[in-house]
Amino acid sequence: MCLDTVDKEAKQVKDGYKVVFLCGGGFRSVCFTATKSLPVGVWLNEAGYAYRDADDFIRIESGPLIFGDYPRGWHSYLTEKDALGSNLEFNTVVKVKIKEVLASGTQDGRPVVVSKYIKIVEVKQ
Repeated sequence: MCLDTVDKEAKQVKDGYKVVFLCGGGFRSVCFTATKSLPVGVWLNEAGYAYRDADDFIRIESGPLIFGDYPRGWHSYLTEKDALGSNLEFNTVVKVKIKEVLASGTQDGRPVVVSKYIKIVEVKQ
């Protein structure tokens, strides 16, 4: 997931919805580099689950124009409806608690927050 737009001030939220794959009795991030299972009911630090490189920021560009940089982190939708309407490939939506919001913006026109930590608290679908 990558944001299409970045808000000047990050929305501070405590709950959200994440699209994931349910496979082998566990959850896995839709991030193409994700291989670890996501346990339920514990705080997950994104740094332990995603590919890292020398630049911990994602840059949003359109042609020669740069619209913003934001830190890497867990991407969560603000509503279940937005998660279900995602253009990403997934088979399950989970409700998450969110801690340490790093950025917010939109993805495919839907509000999303980027956070350092999430905790899966409920399977929605």
